[in-house]
Amino acid sequence: MAIGNAVAGSLDSGFAFDARLGALRYHRRRGLQLWPELGVAYNGGPAPGGTYFTAGLAALYGTLQFSGGVGASLVVGDARTGLGAGVRTSVVLQTALTSLSVDLSHQYLSVGTENRHEFRATLGINPIPLIFVATFIRGIVR
Repeated sequence: MAIGNAVAGSLDSGFAFDARLGALRYHRRRGLQLWPELGVAYNGGPAPGGTYFTAGLAALYGTLQFSGGVGASLVVGDARTGLGAGVRTSVVLQTALTSLSVDLSHQYLSVGTENRHEFRATLGINPIPLIFVATFIRGIVR
């Protein structure tokens, strides 16, 4: 889950919320990590707005403690004024067993004859690693 801000080309700002489900695949303690994901994105506010489905892949390099990389997603959905389809490209930083992330992205969306550009900055929280760590600590304390 990520929450943040979306800014359209007209500099109108709006609320951004992403809910994504992905799976991390990496081979060694340090190295290339592939992160495919599916998700739903909501943009609120005056200019950037809509509800979208996303499907993408991020290529990250690093460890489970800290990694960074780039990602790309296809974006399709209701852009308030019509059906929108486009692409989102991102720079991603993750830390703390992938439980915290910062995502800076540009989203291009074609809505009818209109082309929209949005810049997004979101802070993400992945609850799965936190649940695993809490369960592990609870088992040790008992």
